[in-house]
Amino acid sequence: MYAESLHRLLSELLPESAVREIENGAPVAGAWNAIEEAGYLDLLLSEADEGPGLALPELGALFRLLGRRALPLPIASSWVARRTLPRTARPDGPVAVATGRVADDGRVECARVPYGALAGHVLVAADECLLLFASRSASLSVPVGDRRGLAQRCVWSEAQALWRQCDGGAVLQAWMAAATAAQVAGALDTVLEMCLAHCNQRRQFGKTLSQFQAVQHQLSVMAEHVLAASMAAELAFDTVEPNPVWLRAAIAKARTSEASTLVCAAAHALHGAIGMTDEYALGVYTRRVQEWRMDHGNEGHWNAAIGARVLADGRSVAEVVIGL
Repeated sequence: MYAESLHRLLSELLPESAVREIENGAPVAGAWNAIEEAGYLDLLLSEADEGPGLALPELGALFRLLGRRALPLPIASSWVARRTLPRTARPDGPVAVATGRVADDGRVECARVPYGALAGHVLVAADECLLLFASRSASLSVPVGDRRGLAQRCVWSEAQALWRQCDGGAVLQAWMAAATAAQVAGALDTVLEMCLAHCNQRRQFGKTLSQFQAVQHQLSVMAEHVLAASMAAELAFDTVEPNPVWLRAAIAKARTSEASTLVCAAAHALHGAIGMTDEYALGVYTRRVQEWRMDHGNEGHWNAAIGARVLADGRSVAEVVIGL
């Protein structure tokens, strides 16, 4: 129910043209206020916190929907931040979530703040500590990567924190890994659909592209990776626990990030020059997927973390996996 109504609202507020305008610096206040006024920023809150109290599998579908829309807005991070922060500390407007470190001189450094150019506040996980900062108070805030991605490198003084908590860092990172994995899986679904439609319509040498064996092979490999990403993302939310299980979230983010590189490369190969044009929607999706791949740890980061966690567990890999 929530996913269907949210889909209708986002389709109306943020068509493809609006997505491109936001990437190029258009204001987001109008669309954001409409989403907030409709109550959709509180979808992760429990019933005790005046939210809908949705179970994790239902939440996974909502994150996946954001991915299918390839939205350049920090809706996912704002959902998680509002769930994490106490009511008295929740700020208005978009909230980004980032991983950072506290230096010896008290500086809090975030190498990458997803949607940092749009967010009014940033919730930072520094080891196990959580700190909330106002974006405007950062002593350094510079773009990272493609400017259309809206990510920034930010630095604050620890003393500037508006709110802090000495635990919860690992839980927040698991939430963002699971949420981003679901968004990647949703976007990859759309990329595969676009490739299938293109190959079934485009004709060369009297046949559709999908009739060529080499193209069929590429589509089959793409479908395998998209399905694997989908299953991994579902696993992250397939629990009765109130929060994603760390190992499941880590596996989901690692597998979807791995799939993103392979699927996006194949998608552009199948589309040829058409897929590289700014006017064609494929580039919006593949760019967003690659940004999400880097957000909150790529496959290299999570594979190393998974390996360290399994080795420290003391059980066999099979026992750990079965325990999932």
